[in-house]
Amino acid sequence: MATIVTEKQRRGVLARHDTVIVSPPDAEHGPVEAVLVAVASDVDRVLVEGRLVGFVHRAGPVHVALRGPDLARAVEVAQSRDVAVAIAALLGQRE
Repeated sequence: MATIVTEKQRRGVLARHDTVIVSPPDAEHGPVEAVLVAVASDVDRVLVEGRLVGFVHRAGPVHVALRGPDLARAVEVAQSRDVAVAIAALLGQRE
């Protein structure tokens, strides 16, 4: 499940924090909570437990998962219409 802010709200909020719950890699662990922090109007930094795991770039209806220490050096690892699936790819998880 994902909590997403609409584009109208996105333009009005400078420091946005959305939370996305991602399915665990196996049944032994609970869900992972990822925090999305706006970097630009179409790019979010993805943090898990305060640690940067990558970025999600919105290209129309598609969420592009980018893994790397900063946006300039990040590498695409997945594309999905579902932001939670894109984040799961950053975590090495498959949904």
